Amino acid sequence: MFAIAKVFAFGFTIDLAYVLWVRAVANGKSLLAGCASVLIATPALFGYVEVYENRIMAIPYLAGLFCGTVVAVKRKEPNED
Repeated sequence: MFAIAKVFAFGFTIDLAYVLWVRAVANGKSLLAGCASVLIATPALFGYVEVYENRIMAIPYLAGLFCGTVVAVKRKEPNED
């Protein structure tokens, strides 16, 4: 169970960091974009290793990627009330 949560967290973190990277690049913040790149690559590396060792781990990894994108984008959407 811990392995599933760990792989989900890897995917989740990757997409949070990716949204951060996109926003940093769009705003010309090179240092923040560089830090976000490291935040993307590190869990991606470990996530890929987990999926390579156990193919079924692709499911929580992909679920984490999806949820990370949804949360990161929703977090910064303007209030439409």
